[in-house]
Amino acid sequence: MTSNCPATNHANILTLASNNFTLRDDPNEPYLIIEVNPDNPNHSTTITEMDQDSRALQFLNPPMVSSPQEIDDFMRAKFDKKNGPRLILAVASREDMSILGWVQCYPVDPKLLAGVKQQTSISEDAQIFEISYLKNFKANKPGVAVNGVKQVLEIIQAANHGHKQVYAVASTNPLNIASEKVLEKNGFLVLPNEIEYDGESDHAWVKKL
Repeated sequence: MTSNCPATNHANILTLASNNFTLRDDPNEPYLIIEVNPDNPNHSTTITEMDQDSRALQFLNPPMVSSPQEIDDFMRAKFDKKNGPRLILAVASREDMSILGWVQCYPVDPKLLAGVKQQTSISEDAQIFEISYLKNFKANKPGVAVNGVKQVLEIIQAANHGHKQVYAVASTNPLNIASEKVLEKNGFLVLPNEIEYDGESDHAWVKKL
C-alpha cells in the first residue's frame, strides 16, 4: 500500500507543510491529525496491520503486501533523493491517539501527471502533488478517510499562504467506490478520460486548493 514515486519539481509546498506541522487538534473536527512516528511500536504495528488487511489489498494490482523494511521506509520518508518531499500524517483517535488511518502527499507519478495535464489547463508553474489515504478497517470508525483528507488539505493550504496555485490529484480504481466517495466529498473532480496508471485504467481526480 505504500507508494514510491519519483520526484518532480512541483512539491515544494509539501516541504513547507511538513516543516511547519504540529499536532492538529481542531475542536470542530472528530479526529486528531498527528505525525507518524516510526519509533513508536504501536504506530508500526498498526500501519503494518493496515497494509496487510485484505480490504486494503483488494483494489491493488497486484495485491502485494509491503515488507517490514518498506513499511519502515514509508513511515520515515519525509524526504529522500529518490522520492522527494512527502507529507505523511496519521488520523488519530481523540480518546487514546491510536491510529485510525493515514494520509500521504507526494510528488505526482509522471504518468498520472501527464494524464492530468492532457485534460486540464493547469499552468506550468502550478504546484501539484498526489494524495492517497488508507483507513484502519479494524478500528471501524466513521468518516476517517474523508476527514483525514479534509484536514490534511487544509494543512497544506495554510502552508501556502495564497502565494502559489496548488492542485491535489489522485487516482482510483473505478471499482473502488468507497475511495471515490472520499474524493467527491472533499471537492475533487473526476476527469472525463481514464488514464493508464499502475498497469490499469484508473480514474484521475483533481482539486484546486
